Amino acid sequence: MFPSVAETRNRQRLVYFDLYYEQYRCAARSCTVPAIIARLPKKQETANERLTEYGQKFYELVSKNEDVPVEIREKIADLLDKHPLMKKRYDELAAAGPKP
Repeated sequence: MFPSVAETRNRQRLVYFDLYYEQYRCAARSCTVPAIIARLPKKQETANERLTEYGQKFYELVSKNEDVPVEIREKIADLLDKHPLMKKRYDELAAAGPKP
């Protein structure tokens, strides 16, 4: 039997949230690799701006989607703890906006 449209949509959203997290996890990691930072314009300044932007992206994901799974929220929290610039931006937005 075929899954219902709602089941299919829910499964697709779970995959989307996981891929969204992985995309920005990898992007954040690239901002900490010296060889990659050396190729960026303005070097460390650009890497820092990108990390700040990724913190905002995670806040937007969590605040706009109530159905983000707990596992993804925990992964995001762990990642934010590893990158202080991301966490700072996330916390700034969380303090100013609605509670995710």
